[in-house]
Amino acid sequence: MKKILLIITVVFLLISCSNAYIQKDFTQYEKKQLSILSNDIKNNLLKNNIKFIEENIKDSYKNRYIIDNLYKIDFTGINVFISEPSYVNVYPTSLLALNLNEDTYYFELNFIYDNKIKKWLIFDLKEKKWAYYEKYE
Repeated sequence: MKKILLIITVVFLLISCSNAYIQKDFTQYEKKQLSILSNDIKNNLLKNNIKFIEENIKDSYKNRYIIDNLYKIDFTGINVFISEPSYVNVYPTSLLALNLNEDTYYFELNFIYDNKIKKWLIFDLKEKKWAYYEKYE
């Protein structure tokens, strides 16, 4: 009986701690800061300033790999579009579109608010495939 109670207690503890880092309600100030960051991402990509992206992305192996590859791309001839952040998912997201001639590539940017440094960071970057493209590829 003691083992069962101990296991249940540990499970509840782990479940409650797993969502400790996810902030779901944001102040108007935090939302405004994320909107500014989204606009800054666009402007810095257009100027080939990858250093700005590197300073505003959460440190991980995947993100370091992405940054290394971003340095290899010349963004000066590419049209960059970014949507206003959406707060319907676990993490706020924006859609990033890179347009070069007739080709457009879509990416989903996921953001996280770091309470330690009081700053938004790019948490994850995923290529977004659309159903239209999957039919005709």
